Amino acid sequence: MKFIHTSDWHIGRSLCGVSLLEDQRHFLRQFADYLAKEHPDAVVIAGDLYDRPIPSAEAMELLDEFFSETVLELKIPVLAIAGNHDSGQRLSYERDFLAKAGLHIAGNLQTPVETVDFTDKWGKIRFFLLPWLDPAAVNTLFPTEERVHTMQQAYDRMTEKILSQTEPEIRSILVCHGYFEAGEACFGQEELGGSELVSLSAFADFSYVAAGHIHRKMPFAPHMRYSGSILKYSPKEAANKPSVLLVEIGPDGKANTKEVSFPPLRNLRRVSGEFAELLRGEKSEDYIFAELTDQELILDPARRLKDRFPNLLGVSYAEREQSTSALTVKTSEVKALSVPELFARFYEEVTGAALPEKAEKLAAEAAKLAKKEAEV
Repeated sequence: MKFIHTSDWHIGRSLCGVSLLEDQRHFLRQFADYLAKEHPDAVVIAGDLYDRPIPSAEAMELLDEFFSETVLELKIPVLAIAGNHDSGQRLSYERDFLAKAGLHIAGNLQTPVETVDFTDKWGKIRFFLLPWLDPAAVNTLFPTEERVHTMQQAYDRMTEKILSQTEPEIRSILVCHGYFEAGEACFGQEELGGSELVSLSAFADFSYVAAGHIHRKMPFAPHMRYSGSILKYSPKEAANKPSVLLVEIGPDGKANTKEVSFPPLRNLRRVSGEFAELLRGEKSEDYIFAELTDQELILDPARRLKDRFPNLLGVSYAEREQSTSALTVKTSEVKALSVPELFARFYEEVTGAALPEKAEKLAAEAAKLAKKEAEV
């Protein structure tokens, strides 16, 4: 069997007040073309379809267009779960319109866990769709059982239910959303994106675990992987290489994966250098976060850099090297030093460099003017 593993679409996302819907639409067009060519057996979306529980009408329309084209025109089933950014109830409602055509969305936590079966020439493959969960949701689902208090306990409770639904002769795949590892978790000590670190070691015998929540593609066990997000969604993700994963499950249940990437409408990059250097750089339509290495503050740098980078999203200064010693001047020294000299001492302590001659003259002129005004 061959399917696509993807996650963290965050449809409707904005970055620094700039809507990314156009960029997401560009990705989905390319993705749909790839699906028409490759025609996998299914598309698996491991959570965070939307960026917020109540998405905009434009975001809903874009996702509905993709679902309709994929399941109605291409006849490719879509299996999706709710992530921590989604409204499970809203996603479950959307599923009802295309459920018979092959759209399977697990929005709300339920027991038994929702499953979807496929059959290839070697037999059955069963997908377990486990949406974003927390202790409160699990306690609500099992009101008569002992209450759980941690994310690990919540997953352990649901793991019991999932394993009871497995059959030895059927290859199993788990679709989930959270912060996972395959070994023993350090319960409650580590957290990412509102989720405690959870061990999925109980699923060691599954053919594949398709996880979402981490925006960088990475394995956390040979058969357990994050696909990463479809776009870069923050300056911290500038080094990421968004892609989807083509997963093939063989007769022995082993999974082979292949990364498939699509050129973005606009890349997201971080550039660093002196202001004058960046102004002379090549013009780019990419989303840019500029870091200035100048020791002196630049007047209105964002507006001036817009000519070079029309989609500039932010400007910051690199951390300046500062002397660890405090500026200490004895009272007797203060009386002996002029205002320009005191300013020069202060400048050197803060920047680690001598006050430029031009600035020294300006400081002297300002001191004279201030003294003259004080005498009036």
